[in-house]
Amino acid sequence: MLCSASLDSVSFNQSPSLAPIPNQTILAGRVLTITNAARDADVPAQALTFSLLTYPAGAVVATNTGLLAWRPAIAQAPSTQTVTLAVSDSGLPSMSATQSFLVTVTRPALPALAQAQVTDGKCGFWLNGDAGPDYTIAVSTNLQSWSPLITLHSPALPCFWSDTNSAGAPVLFYRALLGP
Repeated sequence: MLCSASLDSVSFNQSPSLAPIPNQTILAGRVLTITNAARDADVPAQALTFSLLTYPAGAVVATNTGLLAWRPAIAQAPSTQTVTLAVSDSGLPSMSATQSFLVTVTRPALPALAQAQVTDGKCGFWLNGDAGPDYTIAVSTNLQSWSPLITLHSPALPCFWSDTNSAGAPVLFYRALLGP
């Protein structure tokens, strides 16, 4: 038996679109933030969810806004990392789009301690280096065993630091280490 049918107002779920993401370069220890733009062509638009498919350790994306954040560690420099971001809609079936880009991580300059000063028996010095990384100040009495004293989190450089416990020590050596 033959029959005919007509369909009115039929719609199909369309894939969302994700704007291209340019390649990035970042100094290890600094924070990379990328605001990602996506849209859904369906009417009404579907809810969108962001996720990372390929990413370096420590990278995160806000699932509802697409804001990507990553603070590469010193150990991740120098390197080039591939990041693949996906956006999925809430339609049936769920559709998605992806974008990949590269992040080149460069190594910061080695920190330098300069212009040591002794005031009221306390040793202090200027710390110079690249802005962004953390700097851990360590102390030693023999240049073999080192103890961390303080970690300065992304300080504005150059900065002056003083060891309030150095008075009365016969000999102290200091060094600054990059982090995280």
